[in-house]
Amino acid sequence: MNKNVEEVVLPIPSFRVPIEGMPPLRGWAVKYVSGMGPDYKPGYWLSRWHINAAEHEVLFTFEAALHMCFNQEPGAVAAAEALRKYDIETEVVKIG
Repeated sequence: MNKNVEEVVLPIPSFRVPIEGMPPLRGWAVKYVSGMGPDYKPGYWLSRWHINAAEHEVLFTFEAALHMCFNQEPGAVAAAEALRKYDIETEVVKIG
């Protein structure tokens, strides 16, 4: 993994619960290609993208299942370009 990318374990747990009647995901997703090491497989999806402006950083996660989309293509492209600066290769995919 790139030396400038730090893996963090957050003390705040995250949860997922199903919500009936939610429409399927639509928009633009970011799909992992390479650069994160053996624990991340090509085809994993960006599932968290949280910008922390106060710390000048972004918190992100890739997972096997698709859990999030950007509403507009420029948001997904910006995320992919930001990751590319740290040698994390992705592709932007239209969903729905």
